[in-house]
Amino acid sequence: MIPPEVILDRHVKENFPKGYSGKLDIAQVKSPSFRTFLEGLQIETNDALRSENANASGGVVHPPFHFDYLDASSTNAHAIRLAEYWFIVLTLPLVVSVTDVSKALGRSQFVWQLLGLDVDAMQHPDILWGYLGQIKLLFLTSHEYTHLIHRHSARREPNEMWTEFLPQDAHGSIESQVEELDADGYAAYLVLAFLLRSERRERALIQLGRQNLAKRDADELIMSCFFLSLMAFFRTRWAETIKLPVSELTHPPVPVRIDYVIQVAKMWCGQFAVLEESWFTSPRLQHLFHAAGLSDDRSRTTAWDGQVAFLKSTEGEHYRNLLFEKANIMRRGRASTL
Repeated sequence: MIPPEVILDRHVKENFPKGYSGKLDIAQVKSPSFRTFLEGLQIETNDALRSENANASGGVVHPPFHFDYLDASSTNAHAIRLAEYWFIVLTLPLVVSVTDVSKALGRSQFVWQLLGLDVDAMQHPDILWGYLGQIKLLFLTSHEYTHLIHRHSARREPNEMWTEFLPQDAHGSIESQVEELDADGYAAYLVLAFLLRSERRERALIQLGRQNLAKRDADELIMSCFFLSLMAFFRTRWAETIKLPVSELTHPPVPVRIDYVIQVAKMWCGQFAVLEESWFTSPRLQHLFHAAGLSDDRSRTTAWDGQVAFLKSTEGEHYRNLLFEKANIMRRGRASTL
C-alpha cells in the first residue's frame, strides 16, 4: 500500500497552485527544537486520528485520516478528501506564525502572573509556549477534521478540498459562515475533551508544575490556556474592517467566532461538570483577552471596536442571532441522528 506521505506529496505537486512544493520534509527543518515540536505534534495528532471512534465522527464512514505539513509560501490549512486517505494539512508558514505568537505569550511576565505559573516549578521554561502552540494547532486540525466529517459543502472546491484562509475579497455566504461556526464549535468540543478528560490533562499539569492544584483550580488553568491560545490566534487572522454585505463573508467576524466558542465551552462544561457558568461572565475572560495582545496594536484595537460596534447595532444583532440560530440547528440536528 502506498504510504500516505507519498500520496499527499504527489497530490500537492499535481493539483496545488504555485507556491506549494509538496509535503514538508521535517528532517530538513534547521532548528532542532522546532523539528522536535513538529514531529511530536504530528505523532500525537495521527495517534489521536487513528484511535478516532464513531462518537467523534458521528458515524461517518471514511478512509484513514493523515495529518501532515506542506512546504509552501502561504499561510494556510487544508482538508483534502481522497479515496485512500482524508488529509488534514497545515503549511509551514502557518505553523511558524502560530509558534511565534505562542512564544510571545509564553515569555510574557503578565501571562505568567495571570495563569499563576512559576518558572522554577516547570519542567522547562519553554513548556508554556509549547503547550499554547499545541492547543492552537490542535484546534486548527480539529476545525479541518470537522469540515470533512460534517460534510460541509458551502466552500468545498471541485477537487474535494477545503482551503481555510481565503483572500479578503473572496465571496462566501451565510451557509459558509454557519459551517465555519460549526467547525469552530465542534473543534472546541474535541480539544476541550482532549485537554481536560484525557491523560493529557495530568501530563500538562506536571509539565506546568501545577500537579498539586485542586481539581477546580486545575480546570481553570487549562481552560484559561485554551482561551488565551485561541484569542491570540484569532488576533492574527481578523480583517481590519468588516466587508459589507456581511452575507457575503466567507467566515464570521472574529468577535462572533469567539462568542460562539465561549457558548460551546459553557455547554461542554455544563455537560461534564467542569467549570460553573459564572466563570464565563467573570473578569477572567476579559483579562485573557488583554493578555492575548488584542489591545496592544492601535489599528487592531480600532478594528476590533468597529466590529463590536457593528455587531451591537440592530443589523449586527440580527446577523449574529441568525448565524447562531442556524449553527445551533445544525448542531442539534446532527445530535438527533446519533
